[in-house]
Amino acid sequence: MDKEKEEIERRKKEDLEEKRKSEEEKKLKELEEERKRKVEEERKRQVEEERRRKEEEEKRKKEEEERRRKEEEEKRKVEEERRRKEEEEKRRKEEEERRNRRRREEEERRNRRRREGEIIPHTMINFNNNNRIRLNNNNSNNNEERIGPIKKEILRFLPCNKLKDIRKLNEEQKKCLICCQNYKNHDITMTLPCFHFYHKECIIKWLRKKASCPLCKIDINNYAIHNDFN
Repeated sequence: MDKEKEEIERRKKEDLEEKRKSEEEKKLKELEEERKRKVEEERKRQVEEERRRKEEEEKRKKEEEERRRKEEEEKRKVEEERRRKEEEEKRRKEEEERRNRRRREEEERRNRRRREGEIIPHTMINFNNNNRIRLNNNNSNNNEERIGPIKKEILRFLPCNKLKDIRKLNEEQKKCLICCQNYKNHDITMTLPCFHFYHKECIIKWLRKKASCPLCKIDINNYAIHNDFN
């Protein structure tokens, strides 16, 4: 009887021990699983943090690049604007210089032609015996109808010239007022005593009908008689 009790007690102990071991193993497994879970979570957290860090770094780089690009673009615009203003100022100065140069050249040409007697106001012109010019603003329409063709001996003494550089002519002198055609280099012109000039062929045809300047209406025959022109 005692042996049976002992056997039963022994079996109980073994069962308890087995149960305890089983529970311990279960706890160990649970602990191991929990540890693995935590490790996995930590790994995922680190991966996520690394991903966010990379994204932030990438974003920061993009922002920095965008900032540098905007700065460079702004600098480029400022530089272009500065160059544009410099070019405009340069063009303005060059244009001003050209205008001043043309004005000086035109003034010099006008002064030279006034000294040489080439530019005469478009009014009636008379000459005295000393070939000095006097301007007469009297209306000559009444005498114009009585002017006849030019005399041959006067026509052959009118000077002819070949135009060399029409750029030196002012705007009033660049066109023949008879044929209304612009002068060209090497055109032959004839100059009247009033110093107005026209195409040679045009003015000869005109003078053979009426011995007067088409512009200022001076009577060339009358001028020649009173000034020993012939």
